[in-house]
Amino acid sequence: MPQFVVPTDADLNDLERRLIDGLALEEDHETLTERSWTDTFDWRLDRAGLRLVAEPHDGRLLLSCTPTKSADGAGEVRLRLNDLPRFAWDLPQSELRQTIEAAVAMRALLPRVMVRSTARTLAQRDGNGKIVVRLVIETPSVITPQGELPMAPQIQVVPLKGYGKATKRATRFIRQKLGLSRSRQDEVTVACGLLGLTIGAYSSKLDLAIDPTVRADEATKQVCRRLLEIIEANQDGTCQQIDTEFLHDFRVAIRRTRSALARVRGVFPSPTVARFQRELRWVGQVTGPARDLDVYLLQIDQLQKIVPEPMQPHLAPLRPWLETKHAEAYRDLVTAVGSPRYQKLLADWRTFIEAPVPKRSTLPNAQRPIVKVASEEIWRAYRRALDDGGAISDQSPSAELHKLRKTCKKLRYLLEFFRSLFPPTAMTQLIGALKVLQANLGEIQDLEVQADFIAAMSEPLQREESAATLMAIGVLVDQLRRRQAARIAEFAIVFAAFADQGNRKLARKLFKPKKAAGRRPS
Repeated sequence: MPQFVVPTDADLNDLERRLIDGLALEEDHETLTERSWTDTFDWRLDRAGLRLVAEPHDGRLLLSCTPTKSADGAGEVRLRLNDLPRFAWDLPQSELRQTIEAAVAMRALLPRVMVRSTARTLAQRDGNGKIVVRLVIETPSVITPQGELPMAPQIQVVPLKGYGKATKRATRFIRQKLGLSRSRQDEVTVACGLLGLTIGAYSSKLDLAIDPTVRADEATKQVCRRLLEIIEANQDGTCQQIDTEFLHDFRVAIRRTRSALARVRGVFPSPTVARFQRELRWVGQVTGPARDLDVYLLQIDQLQKIVPEPMQPHLAPLRPWLETKHAEAYRDLVTAVGSPRYQKLLADWRTFIEAPVPKRSTLPNAQRPIVKVASEEIWRAYRRALDDGGAISDQSPSAELHKLRKTCKKLRYLLEFFRSLFPPTAMTQLIGALKVLQANLGEIQDLEVQADFIAAMSEPLQREESAATLMAIGVLVDQLRRRQAARIAEFAIVFAAFADQGNRKLARKLFKPKKAAGRRPS
């Protein structure tokens, strides 16, 4: 619907009087409303082109999800609820749940901004006394813990079906006679701006644009500074257990940082690398159990469905057992992240990566252009992936597949660190092929870990649970191992696609170091 913004220095009472006189409007009604916009920490609804707003309605909560590009509310999905859901799966089965769940998955829905507004509705009638158009004069403000922040008033033209000419006349009058302009930003964008929030500001992606000619030590510090931002952005959400993706992003940033230190060689002093590697490895170790249990609890419903339906109720004891272990793991995590050791690690790491690089360095790669160092490291990791994968046969132990998985992860990190140094289309092709291989290897490893973990659970449960539960656990473990075998059987085809000649040729062209030209004979 047409919406016009009133300048903050304008006389709203005078504009309203001119509007009423010029369009022969009459008072319809006045309302006080509160609206809260909800999104995930990483703005998944906004990235999906959606706005989710909640407002009181008849003693309940009206939840509306609307496409951001919808000018007239087309595509809006609504649902009345008693309370704002924390997760999409808390909603009843509905079109709204399907829309939100597809966009946010397991992320928590967080109130991002709340607006309180007084809206005066004016109506225009025709000669027969029928209302042909409504105009709403709204004076909104953003609610903060410290009080309210006034926003610019707005005038909305609310069209009524069959009276398009009246809508056009009202719109023309506001534009030409009152001199007002159409709103260029929606209300949530303006409100977030007043709060200092940038919609879509957080992302776990690196999104680096590195100068190919910059020194390798400085470029690596750029990567590490961006990763530290991600670590710190997710730290509080991890400790508060807002949702499982905080810990996921936190741990991925820790692993990427370790990989940057280990894989970009010859740019930092060895004692420095060894010290931070040791401390970052410790962070990975103390946060690992909590992440594993996050995953098990997210998947428990799907795991139960693997066994025959009559056995599924006998797996019910798994959830409370996992929840107990989960709470213990998070207590250990919070203790570690709040410890002096962790705080010192972060402080020392920030000091190191923010310090200027030395003007001269004796380290072999520190002063070389990053594009050359990155090419060499990526080529080395790519060749290692080809060698490790090519050596795997049907008789290879699962440890060899796990080794390849780790090699591929290191390659993936290097490609993502230095993606901006190489042609975008080529990098998309190579990373895409690698992702497919990683998905296969990741599922093989996850199924093995799940089977081993659940099998180990049967021992402490033996004294407490029935034989039926232990039998159901045994069937579940057997099914997980069967699924793992099926994924292993697919590996050869998946690896062949990754290692095909087209990808090899492209990688060789992009990354293989050029041999130095020999001297001409004199």
